[in-house]
Amino acid sequence: MENAAKYSPQESPIHITAEVKNQMLTTSVADHGPGIDDFEQSHSMKVDLVKIDVEDLEADVLKGMQQTILRDRPFIVCEILPREHGNEKTREMVKALGYTAYWITNCGYIPVSRFDADRSSSKDFLLSPVCVAGDVVNDLEAFWELRQTSCLLAS
Repeated sequence: MENAAKYSPQESPIHITAEVKNQMLTTSVADHGPGIDDFEQSHSMKVDLVKIDVEDLEADVLKGMQQTILRDRPFIVCEILPREHGNEKTREMVKALGYTAYWITNCGYIPVSRFDADRSSSKDFLLSPVCVAGDVVNDLEAFWELRQTSCLLAS
């Protein structure tokens, strides 16, 4: 709400909604501000890492950040809770962005193609712009080095 008030044109409305589903309160804010991507166009920056924890709105956040993600190819750490719908929209959005999902576990980073597997220990995923070979990746440096190499090749 603070950003909506700060970046929206002075006389434009800000719509705040709240909904209770399955004993969980979900709020949303809609405004006429420039949005992240428009803001970034006038304020040069490069995004390397994003953390998303939005309780079942992951696909919406990824879609809203699509221009930034495609431009900068950041790593994304995202909490994705098990849902009855299997987080299918999120899976489709990750695929559309050309990203690979890795389940973050105590054993390492395990590549996954879906988010509906039983995973009581960890709900966090690394969404990566690069695909590192192996059934379990133990070295985060491998992700970073591969991304740096692919960025150099793209330039």
